[in-house]
Amino acid sequence: MRIVFFLLLFINLIFAAYIQWDPGAGSRVQLAAEFHPEKIRPLSALPEPAASASITSAPVTPAPVTSAPINSAPVTPAPVTSAPAPPPLAAVTPDIPAPAHVASSVPSPTAPAAPATCLEWGKFLGVEHARIETAMARRQLNHEAQRVAVGKKTGYWVYIPPLRNGDHAARKMGELGRLGLNNYYRVADNGQWNNAVSMGFFDDEDEADDLLEELRRTGVRSAVMGKRSLEQIKFVLRDPPQDVIEKMKALKAEFPGSELKTLECDTRPKAR
Repeated sequence: MRIVFFLLLFINLIFAAYIQWDPGAGSRVQLAAEFHPEKIRPLSALPEPAASASITSAPVTPAPVTSAPINSAPVTPAPVTSAPAPPPLAAVTPDIPAPAHVASSVPSPTAPAAPATCLEWGKFLGVEHARIETAMARRQLNHEAQRVAVGKKTGYWVYIPPLRNGDHAARKMGELGRLGLNNYYRVADNGQWNNAVSMGFFDDEDEADDLLEELRRTGVRSAVMGKRSLEQIKFVLRDPPQDVIEKMKALKAEFPGSELKTLECDTRPKAR
């Protein structure tokens, strides 16, 4: 019974503390019975049966506590609706840019360079190179051109055989000049035809015979004619300026039968 008493006492103390903490709660709570502390007597002063009867006959039962809503309008919780599931995502392959150092190592395509333009003059017999180069030197063109071998040519050559030295060749050409001849030149090289005097080279044998007969009528008795295979050459100028082109055109007029043409050259010809 003592336990029940202290339990009820503890409940009342808690209730009193609640009213003190929330004063407005007194108007919302109705107690079934008031608490009278003056009527409390110790259980030892009462006979055992009476104490038990008094406690059991009039139990202190707290009235049900009804909590009024704080707001006048009832609060209705919003219905919880589940969000619609998102549509399935399509598989996306990200565009991953190439690393900068990889992109920079790939050379960008460039347009091919235009081929160089060459001016070609020829063809001449190799034995003529000395007089041609002398003529080019007079026009300050010898350092511009390259001599290029283009193979051998077989024909009929009218010439005065090689003389003993350059002085003898010079005297012979003086004699030819005094006879009124002008279409000849001295061969100046280190080959077998050095110091010979060329009078003409022909593809046709009859033309060579005609020249030889004319020379003999003129008084040239040392000239001969023979079938020979002689080296041919040409002169090539790479990317010549316009003033050089004009000089080459004037030089061509001094050598009838020569050809001057412009063409594309991929590689620089090798001088020989």
